[in-house]
Amino acid sequence: MDAKLPENVSAELPVPRNDRHIYAFQQLPPAIRQQLPVLRMALHAYNRADHRASLIQINNQIYREGDVIDRTLAVEQITEDGAVLRYDGYRFLLPRRGN
Repeated sequence: MDAKLPENVSAELPVPRNDRHIYAFQQLPPAIRQQLPVLRMALHAYNRADHRASLIQINNQIYREGDVIDRTLAVEQITEDGAVLRYDGYRFLLPRRGN
């Protein structure tokens, strides 16, 4: 017999922070996803030879590795697949367009 959860209890378990793991956006806890601003990546320029030359454009602003999008959200790394962002101790991939 399966026990039913009360209506006010979420079936999703919180995802623990893991400094080394890069989560997909959908893997982040719902509370974290809801706190994030809308992130629209219009440009992704990855330079394999020199990562310092890589850049992204999110919400009409250009960012490079190490830049802060707002006081709680930062661009940690630009990769071939998109950008790794850090928010509240979580690292997650914002995929490039077409991914």
